Amino acid sequence: MTIQLIPAFDNNPPKFHRLPKPGKGFKRYVKVMGIISLILAFINGLSVPSHFFTAFMKGLGIMLLLQLPVIWVVATIFKARVAATNGSVVTTNLPIHEYYKQAFIQQGYQVDFESEGVVIDAARRKIGFTQSTTGIDPKTRLVNNMLVCDFHDVQRWYVSNIQHKTKFSGGVSAAHNSATGITTVYQSPGYERVDLSSFRIVVEINYPPFPIQDFRAKNEFDADQWVARLSSLINN
Repeated sequence: MTIQLIPAFDNNPPKFHRLPKPGKGFKRYVKVMGIISLILAFINGLSVPSHFFTAFMKGLGIMLLLQLPVIWVVATIFKARVAATNGSVVTTNLPIHEYYKQAFIQQGYQVDFESEGVVIDAARRKIGFTQSTTGIDPKTRLVNNMLVCDFHDVQRWYVSNIQHKTKFSGGVSAAHNSATGITTVYQSPGYERVDLSSFRIVVEINYPPFPIQDFRAKNEFDADQWVARLSSLINN
């Protein structure tokens, strides 16, 4: 077993980014629309003094319904970003890859093949994981090192496909036959829609503290290419 942990080469290691909080623009939008909704609902209530509360709540409900398209868009973007990052609530961590790619090169290695999260020196038969969980500080989220191993330390590799699905339940309909007086109820089946798939290459290595490493593939074709590439490199 030949495992090397390459540390950060300066005092400013990259940070593993989580999904940012809503921006000021979105917060301002929510605040302004909330105030406008309350004002319009209040005016609607004044128009029917005898049923002020009912009219107020009705107006407020209408205004909230008008905001549903915006809420739907925000929720869709959020779910897509979660799905695209293997179920973790993170943004792109490409800067981490670029940082430790340079650390890899500074150790005298060359980069023959790479994808976000992995660099390979085919001549020296080394594979480096630039976003390895071995180096993430759980408190600061700073990535303090990367893991490099020999090809013979790699035990298995395969594609992990994470799909974000939306489930739609079936509907119920009824048909009444006036001649017989019989009403038939029909139950239509539900279905699933795959909104987004993300592909990662999982690599199992001979290193008990962190035996599973992975890196990102662009799409299904890229994932298949990487599986074949690793087979060609490691088994050669």
